[in-house]
Amino acid sequence: MTAPPSHDDLREYQGEVGSCRRVNAAEVLVYSTSDLERAPGTQIGALTGGTYVHLTGIVRQVGNDKIVQVYRADGGRLSNQPVGWVAANRLAPCP
Repeated sequence: MTAPPSHDDLREYQGEVGSCRRVNAAEVLVYSTSDLERAPGTQIGALTGGTYVHLTGIVRQVGNDKIVQVYRADGGRLSNQPVGWVAANRLAPCP
């Protein structure tokens, strides 16, 4: 068994833990890894526009792109996983 890749560009922002966000696009793809579409086979679902999610506080900065770990605000699961990764620019603060 090999260990999963480690990224030194991951950070925890404790002030963001549990913060509400809303999908601000027609659809946002959700991945099981912070590598998003660069890691084939890791898409675990999609969220439709207006869906509310919460942040775990874990953020990965890849160049100018931020990737955040989220969970469903309504207690629903993202496929079979409780959390997933999305591009931060597809989310907006909750009203």
